[in-house]
Formats: sequence, structure tokens, C-alpha cells
Amino acid sequence: VVVLVSRKDGADDDTAAQKRPANERALEFWISAVRSKDRKAAAAGLGAELVAVIGAEHGTPPAVRSIQAEVAQFVRGEYAVGVSRVHRGPLGIPAAYQEARSALRVGRKIGGPGAVAAYDDLGLFKLLAQVEEAELQTFVDEVLGPLTKLPEQERNELLKTLETLVEFNMNMAETARHLHYHYNTLRYRLAKLERLLGPFSSSTATAVKVFVALQIRQMPTSASTNQR
Repeated sequence: VVVLVSRKDGADDDTAAQKRPANERALEFWISAVRSKDRKAAAAGLGAELVAVIGAEHGTPPAVRSIQAEVAQFVRGEYAVGVSRVHRGPLGIPAAYQEARSALRVGRKIGGPGAVAAYDDLGLFKLLAQVEEAELQTFVDEVLGPLTKLPEQERNELLKTLETLVEFNMNMAETARHLHYHYNTLRYRLAKLERLLGPFSSSTATAVKVFVALQIRQMPTSASTNQR
């Protein structure tokens, strides 16, 4: 089985919100949508949350988005959904519920309204979401600060180069082809980036810091997105 946890976007995650019941209309269509996928599923409201325990074969991302879309047809507002890992049976439900709640919280933070997030797919974001936003921004400033202080056009071009280098695992030829740069142009840009940020192409420690800082910039709620 997997556990699904859904909450209306804009609803708080605090204890007070948990005590408020889920919208009755949303709950009605949630139960209907879940059971249309798996007639043996259990679905209910738990505080402000819509919760379901559903067979793993019915808890795939496409199926969950279908459930989400069915609810959205009849209820105002967008409902984000967190999906747990697969567990073998009832004894795994408590852990699955916590995983689904974590996926919901992190998914809403990094994916925005109506996100569907699977716990297994969150990767590094599971850790980043535990850190205060101010601390994340401080880290980004420390690692990427020299780059973000450049004039806008130059900053954007170098950031794009850096992100593409990371995407292609520092493969210079692939990066140059993807960006339509001459190889020597890319080498020049890499040298400039390393003067600003440190030797991330040869130092694992520096590379990890740069990678994490770029991941933080992908989080929509982070203040760093204002610098994009």
C-alpha cells in the first residue's frame, strides 16, 4: 500500500489547522475519486487533511494526479498531494502517513500550488526543507555571492552556464553543444566561474557546495528566487 495525504493550498500546517475539519465537499469527492481507482482503498478526512490508504499499483503519480484532478473539478482551490513510499501492509501505515505528510509539505514548498510529490523523489529537498529559509539564503549568498553580484546580463549568462555544467556532470563537450557555445568560449566561462566560486571542477567539496546552492535556488519559496 501507499498513503496519500492532500491539503488545500493556502492551508497552514500548524496544530490549529490540523484541528479544523477538511471541507466536507472536498472530502466527499476525495473519497469518490480514491475509490474509483481502488474500491478497496480507505479514504477519510483527518483534521484539515484528506488521507487515503490505497493499493500501491493505484498510487502511481498518474493515478494520483487523476484523483487530484477529479476533486478539482468539483471543489474550488487546488489540493496538493504527498505520496508515501510503498509499504508491505498495515504495519507500515503509520510510517507511510508521516512520509506522505513530509512529501506534501516539501512538495508544496518546491513545487508550488497543486504539487504532487512522492517521498522517494524528493532527494536533497527532504533535507533542505528542514532548514530555515534565512539560513538557506545565507548559504546561497556565501557560495554564489560573487556571481550574483555581477551585472544582470553577465550574471544570468554565467548562471546558465553553471547550471548546464552541473546538469551534464561537468562534461564540457556536451555542455558546449547544449548551449551552442564554441568549446573555447565555454572554457573561458568555466575559468571565470572558478575565479568567482572556487575550483568546483576539481574540488569535490567545492562542487558539493555549488550543487547544493543551485538546488536551493530552485526552491520557489526561497528568497534566492528573487535573484533569478
